[in-house]
Amino acid sequence: MRILSWNVNGIRTLKQYKPWKELKDFASILNALQADIICFQEAKVSRDRTDSDIALCPDFDAFFSFCKVGLFITSPIKTPPLTQIRDSDQTRQGYSGVTTYVRHEFTPIAAEEGFSGLLKPQSPSPIGCYGNLREEFTTPELVALDSEGRVMITDHRLFVLFNIYFPNDASDERHAFKLRFNRAIQIRVEALINAGRQVIIVGDVNICRAEIDHCDPKKSIRENGIASFEDTPARQWLNSFLEPVGPMVDLFRHYYPDRQKVFTCWNTLTEARVANYGTRIDYILVTPPLLPWFADCTVESAIMGSDHCPVAAVMPDRLPSTESGGEQGPTLAESMGCPAGTKRDPPRLCARYWDEFSGTQKKLSSFFVKKGVVAAASAESGATEGGGVMVCGDVSVSQAVVRETDRGGTHPVKLVKTKSQSLVVGRTAKIERGQPLKGQTSISAFFAKPKGLPNRPESSLAEGVDARAESGGLHEVDEAELT
Repeated sequence: MRILSWNVNGIRTLKQYKPWKELKDFASILNALQADIICFQEAKVSRDRTDSDIALCPDFDAFFSFCKVGLFITSPIKTPPLTQIRDSDQTRQGYSGVTTYVRHEFTPIAAEEGFSGLLKPQSPSPIGCYGNLREEFTTPELVALDSEGRVMITDHRLFVLFNIYFPNDASDERHAFKLRFNRAIQIRVEALINAGRQVIIVGDVNICRAEIDHCDPKKSIRENGIASFEDTPARQWLNSFLEPVGPMVDLFRHYYPDRQKVFTCWNTLTEARVANYGTRIDYILVTPPLLPWFADCTVESAIMGSDHCPVAAVMPDRLPSTESGGEQGPTLAESMGCPAGTKRDPPRLCARYWDEFSGTQKKLSSFFVKKGVVAAASAESGATEGGGVMVCGDVSVSQAVVRETDRGGTHPVKLVKTKSQSLVVGRTAKIERGQPLKGQTSISAFFAKPKGLPNRPESSLAEGVDARAESGGLHEVDEAELT
C-alpha cells in the first residue's frame, strides 16, 4: 500500500497544470499518483463547489473537511459566531481545507472531521480519545482552532491517520494561533497513543525542523534573530514532538538521516524550484511500533502542479519477518480489517452519502414546474395552453388558472393561463380571479411530502385539489388518482 500526502494549493486548479490537464477527469489524476491513500492539503474548495468529478471518483472514497470560519458551529456549549473570535480576513469560502481519498480495498472503519469532536457533537466519533483538550482549552477556542478545515481523521484499525494542514505564522496573531493548534493536535495524538492506538500524521506541517531541511539556514537564523536554527517556538515544538523526545518519528529522516537538499516547498514567484532553493516542511510522521510496517519514504520532487511536491510512504503487503528465514507476519489488508475479497461500506462522512450525490436532496427548481403543476392534460384533448411557470405557495387565480377538462371526460387537469382568468377543475368547481388558493405559508412546506389523493367521485375533485394544497401544494397527479 502506498500513502501519498500533497499540498496541492487548490484541488480544482490542479487540472490547469501539466501533466494533469492532459487527463480527462479527476479520477485519472488519482490513479496517476499511484497511491492507495491520497491526502491533499490546502484544497481551497467549499462544499457547494465540490462537484461529482472531485467527490465521486471511481475506486476511491472521499472525505472532505471545509473551512467553516464565519459560520455558526453547533457545540454542546453555546458559543459566539466565529467571526467574533477569529480575524475576519479568513471568513471566505475556499480557504484551507483537506481531503482524504481512500481506495476501496482499504476503506476506513471510521472517519472524523476535525480534531476536537465539536464540529458534529450530535454525531460522536467512534474514534474518541480527546485527552484533556476540554481542560486545557475553552470551547470557543477549540471551535476556532478546529473551524478552518485543517484536519481529517480516518481510522484504519491498524492505525489512525491524521491528514493535517498546519497553520503558518505570517503574523503575530497567526503565530499564536499556530502554537495553540499544534498543542491541541499533540494532546489528541498522545491521547490515542495512551489508549493503545498507533498513529500516522501526514501533511504540510509548515515547520522546517533542522538546518539540513533548509536551503539557507544561516539566513533563517539572521531573519529570526535567534542563536541557533532550532530556537524558534515552532521548531522547538516539532522537535519535542519527534523522537528521541516525543512520540512520533519523521519517516523520511528515519530512512535518509543525512540526505541533503531534499525539499518539498519552493517560492514559485522567484522560480526557486528550478534552483532547488526551498525547504522541507511536508512530513509523514508515525509512531515507532508502526516502523516494521514501512519499507520506504520518498519525496516526489519531480511531480509538478503546486508550490509543494508530494511525500509518499510504502507499506508492504505483508509484515516482514523479524528473523532470517522465519515465517512472515500477517497481511496488511488483514491487519487493517480489509481481507481480500471483502468489502465494507465507508463511514457516513464519506462524500458519496452527501444529499447532493445520493439523490435525496431536492433542488428548489423542482418546485417550479413549467406549464402546469397539477397534471399533464391529455394530448388528444385539443385544448390550447398558455406558457408560464406555476409558483407553489400562496397563489391567486390571477397568477395561474386551470382549463376545463374536455368533453365531459375525467381527464387530468392542468394549470394554464386562459383569457377567462378563472380556475376550473373538472366541470364542478369554479374559482374567480383574485381568489387565493390554500397552500404553503412557509418555505418548510416546500419540503413536505404531499399526501395521496383518495379515490372519490368526480363531483369532489375540487375538494381534492384543496386538500393537496393544504398538505404540500399543487403538484402533478396521476390519472389513476383521479378515477
